[in-house]
Amino acid sequence: MRRNLNSGKFVYLILLVAFFTLASYLFDQLVIRKEDDLRNLKIKLSNTNITIDNISNVITELTSVQEFTSTSYVRLKRTSNYWFKNLLLINHDLIPVDIKRDIVSNFESESDAIWMIKTRFLELYKDIIWTHNSSRKNLENIYQWQQSLFPKYFESVDGTTYSKFPDIDFKIIFDEIKYLLVNKNFQRYVEILYDEDKFDEAYDNFTIQDWADFHKFTYNLINNLEYYYNIITDDIKYLDKFLEKDENIRNSLIEKISTTNSRKNYFILSSIISQILSLLALLILFRVLLLNNKKF
Repeated sequence: MRRNLNSGKFVYLILLVAFFTLASYLFDQLVIRKEDDLRNLKIKLSNTNITIDNISNVITELTSVQEFTSTSYVRLKRTSNYWFKNLLLINHDLIPVDIKRDIVSNFESESDAIWMIKTRFLELYKDIIWTHNSSRKNLENIYQWQQSLFPKYFESVDGTTYSKFPDIDFKIIFDEIKYLLVNKNFQRYVEILYDEDKFDEAYDNFTIQDWADFHKFTYNLINNLEYYYNIITDDIKYLDKFLEKDENIRNSLIEKISTTNSRKNYFILSSIISQILSLLALLILFRVLLLNNKKF
């Protein structure tokens, strides 16, 4: 009996059983490892998708503000020229009477025309300032929640983070054209915004030269709406680079997930085959043992 058990056939079968059992164990461990890899890759993919969605949403929000600014720019510039031109035509002594009559004919009376033109011109100024403030505020509402995307708009001092969002100083806009103005008092225009008496005073007392200065200031304010448009353009280009990078990362993760999943399935199949071969070798070993016992 001892001689038969030490024969090459038994040793070979035992080694086969051991080999396929070990192979099955190793493949099971590889399956576990691949499942861990898949879990980590899927977490990374989920985080990347969140990042891509966030960047896409920010781009959409910035584009919306940019469209608001650009459409306002066109509307305000056209309106500014319209009211100032009509005011000149009605009040200038060198304008033919028939032209003045044509302008006034669009209104109920000459006094109504003057009231409408002056009032709308002054209200246009308020509209321009409101557009500036709305553009700035809309950008702030976007940037203040996106510090990780726009670190340039934040700074840390002594452990405290401060924001420094894009902004326009109306005094600087005024100073840009100050040399063109007769009345160089910036505070005069500030008071029109917040003081109804100053608004009425401008309506009653502005001369043609005052209206000309007023038009130059409002026109430059409108031109400076391009400031927000250009900032948004630069920031969208900046985000597009991040978006492209993250989309490449996502595509790479999807490929890795697909490859890892295929390998996991391959290891599962290999483990099953190894178990089957191990059982088959074990059955053959038992059969040989039974036959050997009968002979014995």
